[in-house]
Amino acid sequence: MKLDGKVPPQSPESEKGILGSVLIDNESLFKITEKIKPDYFYQTKHRIIYRAMLELHESETPIDLITLSDTLRKNNKLESIGGAVYLAEISDSVVSAAPIKSYAEILIEKYNLRRLREDVYGLLGMIENGHTSHDIYEKMGSCSIQHITDHRQFDLSEILHQTCETIDRRKEGELHGLTTGIEGLDGLLDFEYGDLVIIGGYPSHGKSSMAVQIALHTIMNLKKQVLFFELEMTRQRLATRLLAMQGRFSNFLFWKGKLSEEETAKANRAFNELVSAPLVIDDTPGVPVSYIKAKSKRLKQKHDLKMVIIDYLQLIDTTKQENREQAISMVTKNLKAMAKELGIVVILLSQFHRHEGTRTNRKPTMFDLKGSGAIEQDADKIILTWLPNLKKSETALGFENRYKARLLVEKHREGSIFEVDMNFNRDYTKFE
Repeated sequence: MKLDGKVPPQSPESEKGILGSVLIDNESLFKITEKIKPDYFYQTKHRIIYRAMLELHESETPIDLITLSDTLRKNNKLESIGGAVYLAEISDSVVSAAPIKSYAEILIEKYNLRRLREDVYGLLGMIENGHTSHDIYEKMGSCSIQHITDHRQFDLSEILHQTCETIDRRKEGELHGLTTGIEGLDGLLDFEYGDLVIIGGYPSHGKSSMAVQIALHTIMNLKKQVLFFELEMTRQRLATRLLAMQGRFSNFLFWKGKLSEEETAKANRAFNELVSAPLVIDDTPGVPVSYIKAKSKRLKQKHDLKMVIIDYLQLIDTTKQENREQAISMVTKNLKAMAKELGIVVILLSQFHRHEGTRTNRKPTMFDLKGSGAIEQDADKIILTWLPNLKKSETALGFENRYKARLLVEKHREGSIFEVDMNFNRDYTKFE
């Protein structure tokens, strides 16, 4: 399609190379048939020929000049592709089928570039036609990353070799993911690239604090790019938490502007340490999941994004979904797909149902999560924060620590579930 009067990206030579390779060696079709679809060919006549080849392949008929010409003739397509003469020309255009995988890679790349080009022009058309920014972001969220990943299929032998190489690198201490920076979790659990991680808990039980703590570890210790969607607090409040956690001083007094001289010095040091950290904060309220996907893809391309944190699930705009359960399912499925496509860790915070457990502060489970069915299905890991003594009266508390904490790993695809006893430092809102 000539969208701007220019010929779109294409490679006629690679298209002919693929078709010619199949004609001289039918077995070569097995190397590409799962990767290449007829629509990947730019030239119409090549799409027609490839479809005819697939038709012969499915009927277990040898593919040669005679059978191919006969199939095209029966479909009334032989003359439109240039007749038997053009088929002979294709066959003579290659001397070996060995490079067919290279031809296929070029074909896929040109196809992806054409789709990207169409996406760009489509977005420009939406802007010119007066669509809202949310509509445009929704369109961006479904754009070309999916097209690019559609064809990624690997033989078992290739997968096994890659898997063993990954395990060997892990033996040498290399991580294929991110640590949490929380003692007690690391060593038993780490976040794999492609993971959707859910952090849940009762109100005021440290969900957001844990997310901020993991973000701080990722940007300061691992030096990895993080994108934080703060849908509840303002970006200034989130920055306050980061500074207090990094500098180890009172978050409350800092926000009130009542730090001592010593703590002010700590705040200045924390500021200098954090000011160039690879963290982007977006506190736009009520955004749809398409907005989150579009922003994440852009940052992945620009700065090799490694982690996205969303605080929290129930504040994502799902107005287009009639049923709440379906809405949550749509969000978690989209975020899991995004984590896998971009090769990042996605951390999604989630509220609990409002029920008796909230009032009595009983030990939570993942079934307390709102929309727990969809969350349980899509999440790779589920971590619940719990302060078991938080609601106790002074009499019932006795000499116990009110801020004793427990982290409950309720789902763990690569390992067992477990619990970790900790302390929640309320001054700078950190699990220790």
